Amino acid sequence: MNPNSSRSHCCFTLQLEITDKTGKKCRGNLNLIDLAGSEKIAKTGAEGTTLEEAKKINLSLTTLSRVIQALSEKGRAPYRESTLTRLLQNSLGGNSKTCMMVGLSPHIDNLDETITTLRFAQSCSRIQNTIKKNTVLSTAELQALLEAAKREIAQYKNGGRPVVEMNDVEIQTQESTEEELWNYDDSAKEEKIQVEISGQIQVLEQQIQNEKDAHEITKKKLESRTLEIESMNERVEYMTTKAAEYEQQMTIYKQSHEKVFIQQNTIENLERKLITVENEAS
Repeated sequence: MNPNSSRSHCCFTLQLEITDKTGKKCRGNLNLIDLAGSEKIAKTGAEGTTLEEAKKINLSLTTLSRVIQALSEKGRAPYRESTLTRLLQNSLGGNSKTCMMVGLSPHIDNLDETITTLRFAQSCSRIQNTIKKNTVLSTAELQALLEAAKREIAQYKNGGRPVVEMNDVEIQTQESTEEELWNYDDSAKEEKIQVEISGQIQVLEQQIQNEKDAHEITKKKLESRTLEIESMNERVEYMTTKAAEYEQQMTIYKQSHEKVFIQQNTIENLERKLITVENEAS
């Protein structure tokens, strides 16, 4: 609808990397995206190349809306169906802080576009990103993690008993007495029972979480349906008001038309009388 529009999306990405004294690196991207507005061909009357550009813009924005709707309902997002959504994948539901601003028009001719944009913004507000720092550990930190993993593996191989390290040689603790072994067997059985109980608890917790997620999805769908009904009620109220105004205008028009008709009849009667008087005078 803007004749001076480039009819394209503008994407600017700034990559940042910080390295501290220990060699640890932190990386991040700053994405600045300016989305082109959707266009209704019936309103713009676009033709030729402009028409093809408008089609591609509307297609990418439709895919973006589908991705945001899927993320707001915790479903599978079709990122790969559009270059735009693939580029914004990390910003939408990923490891990012995202701020989105939408443009609205107060004009009554753009009512449908304004309502659609508000629904789009409401879907965006339901998305929750999980943010964590993008760090690359230094060599010393990686070496420390590797040594800790080796000690944990050695302890696991030793039946859960500690392993003493001396001069890079692992010396296992002395063999346990028969009584200690018996106690160890009992503790192993107890640990096994605890693991089984923990597994059952995790299954129940997962089932409860699934029920909560299903309830939340149903709740969001009901909220969305409520908003649609409210929007329809607003449209009906608006159309009713317009119909009343139109009916009032028609009433005024009929009254004016009746007055004009009466005046025309009066003028015609006067003209006939004038002709009669002239004839009698002659």
